[in-house]
Amino acid sequence: MSYAPVTNRYATPIHQPRASARFVLAESDVQSAWYYSAMPRGRLVVHDATGQDEPRVVLPTAGPEVLFSVAAARPGPGGLLRILALVDRSPQGTEDYSKKELLFSRDGGETWIEVLLPSGVLPVVAVATSPVADFGGPNARGRQPSLRLGSDTTPFFLCLQKSAYGDDRAVVAVDDDGAARLLTEASMVTWPDGHGAQLGYFPRFVGTSHDGASVLVVGGLPAPGAPGQRSAGLWRVGASGAVERLAELPGALPSFEAWLTPGGLAYLDVDPWAGPAPTSPFHEGQGLYLAEAGTVRRVAGPEGASPGSSQNGTELIAIPTSDFEGAWVSRRGLGRPTTLARHTPGGGLVEMWSDPTAPEVEALHAGSSGQRLLVQVHRPRPQMDQRLILDPALAVWEVGGSAPARYDELFLNEQPIKGFVHLDVETVASGQPFVFDAGALEGWCCAGAGRPATEGAGEPTCSRSGASSRGLSASASSSRPSPGPGARAARSGRRTWSSGTRARNRWPWTSVSYPPRRGRGPRRASARTRSGSSPTFSTRFSG
Repeated sequence: MSYAPVTNRYATPIHQPRASARFVLAESDVQSAWYYSAMPRGRLVVHDATGQDEPRVVLPTAGPEVLFSVAAARPGPGGLLRILALVDRSPQGTEDYSKKELLFSRDGGETWIEVLLPSGVLPVVAVATSPVADFGGPNARGRQPSLRLGSDTTPFFLCLQKSAYGDDRAVVAVDDDGAARLLTEASMVTWPDGHGAQLGYFPRFVGTSHDGASVLVVGGLPAPGAPGQRSAGLWRVGASGAVERLAELPGALPSFEAWLTPGGLAYLDVDPWAGPAPTSPFHEGQGLYLAEAGTVRRVAGPEGASPGSSQNGTELIAIPTSDFEGAWVSRRGLGRPTTLARHTPGGGLVEMWSDPTAPEVEALHAGSSGQRLLVQVHRPRPQMDQRLILDPALAVWEVGGSAPARYDELFLNEQPIKGFVHLDVETVASGQPFVFDAGALEGWCCAGAGRPATEGAGEPTCSRSGASSRGLSASASSSRPSPGPGARAARSGRRTWSSGTRARNRWPWTSVSYPPRRGRGPRRASARTRSGSSPTFSTRFSG
């Protein structure tokens, strides 16, 4: 599998559907750290995974880089991206609420309007996001506590603060015309710790429905039919403002991601935790839980794990099926095979395959047809292996087949929060490009297709959509390198071909050089020209 970086800047993907061919990165010329309440500083850049359109800087297009408290994008009717960004223009190291603004674009970033928030709501998020592991599912950077994707009519939901230092939150809908509506308010849930102090959890988003018409919230919300009273629990909040409590959650909560089925049930993918175990209903530990008729029960746990035991995070991976009607579940345990199963509320847990080689599954991605699943595994290295390049491996599995017999490796310096930015499971096996983020240690992100082609230290020297870069990505494709888009087939049996390469560069000059042919002497070729508007270099090689 070959790769080509898409940017030469430090890049952080924003919250967006992986299926969209147009994706947005927050890019910066300098490396910056994650903040508790913001992403790194930078500019929003729209990319096209197909390579048809050049990358566009859309926010800010001039002036200094800004801090993005949160940012998200999703295609709207007609395919144009809707982009929402909570921008903080405060000088670095300070926080000035007057310099925060919520901006919305319904034309892919060509134009922007400021979203006017309801009275009493601040353009402030308590927790924006954090660089956590990506276990798969339909959205990149999917576990967003303060921002979620919605529908065509209401593309975004926000969880904003009501006061600078208070515990109350406002659940706000942003409609496709840029108008913001207050849906409900939520408060912190507290309980005594038994030693005279109070413990609690803040309101946050934990999931959505398949159609984006509802968002799932945990916190204390106004109880329907009981004015002035708030109840702790897992809540469904519709874009219309309708509120329904799905389960009571009065005590300590683990971290979890949820999704709402079309029938109104909720799946909860509960993470492992350290320290005292949360109270009922999560006392059984890490696992997949189902909220139904006001009760929450565990329907799948890690292989061989005793109730209440703590795991390292990947013993159980669960994501929604493509229609959100059920769940795909990967389970493994020490000395046990890795299994893949599908759970539905009516059919229970049904095993699809069992692999005695016990691959370390770290993410799952469901195809839109419901018949394909991309399985991402981690390739363990011996402890004495000091190489810096570590990599995941991928396989596309079809429903009804046996466990994948072969995984294709990505050659990149993987970090714990690596993950796909753009992916179409239905077409990736036939060679269509995908975009993979290596992780946030350096914030690099790039895209490609075909077999690996590296030289020197393994750092790519060209890219499909920018100047030289340092990130890696790949796509499952053919078994040999493919000529460029202007290639002509070999004739008369000679190993001769020509290739046209299109290089786009933001710098005024572009240089292209070719290494000597292996075993054929020191011959080199090079070209230097003004970049202009996407120059094309054409070269003929003879074997």
